[in-house]
Amino acid sequence: QSTWGEIGMEQTAQETPFEALPGETSTTTPRGEASATPRGSKPEAFEVKSLEWDNPPGGTMKPLSDEAGQPLGAETPRDVLQQVTNNKIMGQISFVIGVVTTHIIVFLLTLSPLSLTYFYSAKTPLMVLIRFVIYYRDKSHYFLLDFCYFANALFCLYIWVLPNDVRERVFLVIFAVVNGPLCWAVLTFHNSLVFHSVDKMTSLAIHLTPGLATYSIRWSLQDHFHVCERSLSEAKDPDSPCGTQGDLFVNMVLYGLVAYAAHQFMYFLVVQLGCMSCNDAFAGRTEPKVKYWTSFRYLTRHRNSAVTRFVFAFGSKFAPVAYGFLNISFAILTILPTMLFYQHQWIHFAFLVFISLICTWNGASFYFAVFAEGRGTEVFS
Repeated sequence: QSTWGEIGMEQTAQETPFEALPGETSTTTPRGEASATPRGSKPEAFEVKSLEWDNPPGGTMKPLSDEAGQPLGAETPRDVLQQVTNNKIMGQISFVIGVVTTHIIVFLLTLSPLSLTYFYSAKTPLMVLIRFVIYYRDKSHYFLLDFCYFANALFCLYIWVLPNDVRERVFLVIFAVVNGPLCWAVLTFHNSLVFHSVDKMTSLAIHLTPGLATYSIRWSLQDHFHVCERSLSEAKDPDSPCGTQGDLFVNMVLYGLVAYAAHQFMYFLVVQLGCMSCNDAFAGRTEPKVKYWTSFRYLTRHRNSAVTRFVFAFGSKFAPVAYGFLNISFAILTILPTMLFYQHQWIHFAFLVFISLICTWNGASFYFAVFAEGRGTEVFS
């Protein structure tokens, strides 16, 4: 579910040993300083003196930004600056589209909630299609098997396809997963409001826009979409899935976790077991013939991160299981608060404002880093 971009750097590195995790065999690993030169012209101010490495502890590591191995969308301020320098017109077009889209969403959210749901459900498939074309070229298309795309597809089916007699219960599940794992992914993957980057704006839209659409449906379109009553005390049907706190917990939290676990099982079969060149060779500390990027590889790319150490704490063989357990734990922690969001509009509103502020802050930090490089005035003038 993350946002990457191609850096494409040529590097040289020397081999030095490092300490392996308990139970792992210490090996030699390319580390140390490396020079980096992005494709095309690049001013001297953007020389990279050191680089991160993308393999977990205890194995042969390769530079994170090698020519073919960088995951799509890992855009740094330097990348956006280079893209805008090379193609200023495309940068301007992307910026205009991003700003206009943001204005449209705010306008529809306040004045035409129903139109917002249709706008979201029409825009999302187009954005995902464009992303697939780009990601397939860079061997990053397995990112599109992540849960965020599954949840967006389920939400679009709810809006256009599902019959009214099942919408009431299905919406509870959608509300839970959208305002749970999906919205919190903005923090997990450091999504940013960066108008010059189509990739970053796409990732932000996939994670945040569904939350805004569920807000419209929950608090303004209950009758149109056959949603449970605004307050539990107003529920008159004894068979209502939100008639009591217990009903709400079962139909929202438990069923939401079932949906999440079902996706994780599918992901395990397709990516962790089926695509052997995606993760098996990576976890086994060997170099795959074809390099594919997945969320598993991305989240464990830093050898000293807490995620990497936990996932590989029991060895490479159990790494996929530990990764799945970590995801399920994340889902439980983020889905539980959605019961409050569903029952109290002001809490739901405050939560979405909080997530929006986070991505805006990330975007502001991103642009500040661009200007801090010393060429922001020249590029954006």
